[in-house]
Amino acid sequence: MTDIVKLDNGKTILVDKRTGKVIHNFGGAAVKQTVSGGSFAITSNALKTTYNNDAVALISNVIKSSKAKPNQAMTDAINVISGIQVMVKDNPNFNFPGTNPLIRMPGIFASERALTNRNNVAGINLKVQQWASGASLTEQQTKAVKKMTPDKNDTDRQVRNKLNTLANYMSSQVSGQLAGQGVSFMSEKIDYFAPSSEEKLKTLYIADSQTALKIEQVIQQYPDASADEILQIIE
Repeated sequence: MTDIVKLDNGKTILVDKRTGKVIHNFGGAAVKQTVSGGSFAITSNALKTTYNNDAVALISNVIKSSKAKPNQAMTDAINVISGIQVMVKDNPNFNFPGTNPLIRMPGIFASERALTNRNNVAGINLKVQQWASGASLTEQQTKAVKKMTPDKNDTDRQVRNKLNTLANYMSSQVSGQLAGQGVSFMSEKIDYFAPSSEEKLKTLYIADSQTALKIEQVIQQYPDASADEILQIIE
């Protein structure tokens, strides 16, 4: 259950009625900064709504806003996420010709896009190795990271799962490095392959007439609301 609250300063917020927690600031800043007890804290729920799932841009903004000093471990982890996002961008249909040659047609496997994907996989593996070389990993941790790193023989589903898992793992590594500098940051869960808010909204609108009516009412009341904001309101 949620509620829309108009503040004295003119801003509008979305509040969880059960907990009183502010879920979303309409038109508010993408990054909220607070200083408490000498610890600079940053929280954000804008990965999808403001940064269009660009975790690198979000993390970079956090570092810049907090005046944190990126060390090599942080930089290497961000580079891994950057390599992942390049591969995602190169494959907007979320399939990856060039991987898993056993199920590919010879012509597809030899295509320019397939070559790009194999290069992307190799690049991500290299970036992971660069990150790992500066990290104190146990044997068990090394095996775990290897399992979440994409391989040229993976299926499309395996590639998608690994890219998401690896990106979230590297994001958590950045969070840990930031915490050492007094910066508290935790991103939303990264999912590069989830249906967009617009697609979810369209599905809900078609599936149920009562939900469709709610959506229309919200649009009339808040014509500038994004699809993600509308979804939060109708929950």
